[in-house]
Amino acid sequence: LLRGMELYITEDRLPEKSDGQWYFSELEGLEARLVDGGLYGRVVRLYNFGAGDIVEIECGNGQKEMLPFKKPFVTDVRPDKGYLVVSPPEYVEVEKK
Repeated sequence: LLRGMELYITEDRLPEKSDGQWYFSELEGLEARLVDGGLYGRVVRLYNFGAGDIVEIECGNGQKEMLPFKKPFVTDVRPDKGYLVVSPPEYVEVEKK
């Protein structure tokens, strides 16, 4: 009956979070910084396809990269400061800004 419908809830109706938990909406739009402080890109979306959370980052060159949202790929999350810190695997070419 609900197939194809979009469901919404106001933030004040969501359950309390414990430390180290975030809602996807809090992370979308954050800067993605490298461990050395360089800008890597901006968080576009977060997904969960059933095997864990995935963060999609749009890099400065317009390309998008998807990383598992767990250590060692995401090492620090600071939504209050507007960024998270990522450590992409070696096979990902990083273009610093």
